[in-house]
Amino acid sequence: MFHDIQRLRDDANLLRLLAHYVGQVGEDRMAWLDRLMVLEGCDAAALARLHGQLLAADWLEMNVGSPTGKRPGEVESCYRVTAGGLRACRHVQSGAADDEDGGLPPQPVVQPAQGPPRGRRKKSSAPPPQAA
Repeated sequence: MFHDIQRLRDDANLLRLLAHYVGQVGEDRMAWLDRLMVLEGCDAAALARLHGQLLAADWLEMNVGSPTGKRPGEVESCYRVTAGGLRACRHVQSGAADDEDGGLPPQPVVQPAQGPPRGRRKKSSAPPPQAA
């Protein structure tokens, strides 16, 4: 996570893009937001890469079933800021110092569910059922 935070600090355009979406959140963090199609200082390919970096860092999530926009080249309701995206943006904008974990609260570790123990089945000593 530290590397993602450092990348956000080092890349002003990445931070500007994330801050744009964080600024759009308002009261309802669960609302889907329209895709930003123009970012000053970025061409279309660079903007697409920035969106990809935000998705890869799990700072944005994508609504793949969203309808296209009413105008050509517009995509409505396709991104939502994650809780991690909110924390990362606020952390970098506040100028907080980084420590080993990027200065963010630790994330819970999810342990995989364990099923019953696996092993060989014991052979039954009962005779097989007879057909009628």
